[in-house]
Amino acid sequence: SELVVIFDGKCELCNNSINWLRKKIDFKALDFHSADLSQFGLSLEQCSREVFVVTGTQQLSGAGAVAYLLRSEVTEFSLHSLLFQDLLGVVDIGGWRAIETPLP
Repeated sequence: SELVVIFDGKCELCNNSINWLRKKIDFKALDFHSADLSQFGLSLEQCSREVFVVTGTQQLSGAGAVAYLLRSEVTEFSLHSLLFQDLLGVVDIGGWRAIETPLP
């Protein structure tokens, strides 16, 4: 099944991230502004808040979606994925996901 990433195509950081990922893994990227979101059961409001990854069996969003994409890039990025998702706290600040590092 095809891996689909639904992202904000008007966001420069998002576009740069998608272009970087395309060099690493094979997926279909959809700009939520012009995509038919109903086929994924998503709304414009949901997609304006966070990135979504749709696989044949899963639908992931936000930090979980990013971690999945990093984990998809086999060994080199698996450690980054684990650090991103499991060791660092992820918080929602005004609709943006931010990484919160614990104080020593």
